[in-house]
Amino acid sequence: MILLRILAAFALISWLVCHVGLIIGLLRKRRWLHSALSIVLPAFAVHWGWSMRRRAIGWLISLSAYAAALTVLRLTD
Repeated sequence: MILLRILAAFALISWLVCHVGLIIGLLRKRRWLHSALSIVLPAFAVHWGWSMRRRAIGWLISLSAYAAALTVLRLTD
C-alpha cells in the first residue's frame, strides 16, 4: 500500500515537472497568453504545446499514471 502511495506521489511530481516544462516551452516560443492560461487551465497546455511532442506525451503519460494510481488506491482502501 505504501509503495502505491509513493508511486502516486512520484507520478504527481512528474506531471508537475512536465507541466512546468510545457509552460516554459510555450514561453520560449513567445506564446505568452497560452503559457499564462496553461497555469489556470492545465489541459490546454498539451493542446497548445503539442509541437513539443516529447513534453506533451510525457505530460499525458504521467497524468495517466497518477490517475491509475489514485484509482487503485481508492479501490483498495
